[in-house]
Amino acid sequence: MEIMFTHPRNSLVYRAEVSNELKIGQALVALQASETGPFLAPPLAGEQDVVILERGNKTIPLTMSIGEAGVMAGDVLQIYRNAQGAALVLK
Repeated sequence: MEIMFTHPRNSLVYRAEVSNELKIGQALVALQASETGPFLAPPLAGEQDVVILERGNKTIPLTMSIGEAGVMAGDVLQIYRNAQGAALVLK
């Protein structure tokens, strides 16, 4: 089935043909491959990807499959990149 992934830093959208068995984490790795552009750069140290199913605003664990998450043809998966452990100290 075809679904769409949004880019975490700009307005780009990647249309992908996926199977129900594909894990969300595997999809993110594929989006970092040269075959996709790459659409995504690998996360920097301290960054973590979060994927949200736009329909229902539901966070999907990276270990969950497309089918387990209830993703349907035409759905949009929003990719967010969160920084972990980074802090800016102003004096």
